[in-house]
Amino acid sequence: MQSKPAHPYYAQVPTFEDKNELGRDAFLKILVAQLRYQDPLNPMEDRDFIAQTAQFSSLEQLLALNQMMRQFTTFQLEQTLSHHAHLIGKKVYWQTEDRAQGESGEGYVTAVFLKNGELLAELDNGQTIAIKTIYRLEDPR
Repeated sequence: MQSKPAHPYYAQVPTFEDKNELGRDAFLKILVAQLRYQDPLNPMEDRDFIAQTAQFSSLEQLLALNQMMRQFTTFQLEQTLSHHAHLIGKKVYWQTEDRAQGESGEGYVTAVFLKNGELLAELDNGQTIAIKTIYRLEDPR
């Protein structure tokens, strides 16, 4: 059984369960609602207000850091892909990490691409291999 919010305003504020996140807008709405509906005979303590303001500042910094990390990750993936474009047209020899029972082969790289965060090479025989399995590279000239 769910309990009712203390004030009707809180019913409209997105909760962690609803969105799996509590963003800065929701945090500010809650803070403003607390200030608006606080008991005038028992106002919020200064230290409580300062603590909530510090939490908001931390939230802002974490959101900014998260955005920068997303941009950095995207940039890194794009750079990794372009750094391996030189493999196209080259003959490669590959072998999985488990050399005793692993697979191996060779072929000419026709494409380099990212899939699920992994850098892959497509060979002329239709195989797709992980770039990390390549142990030898030859120029066909």
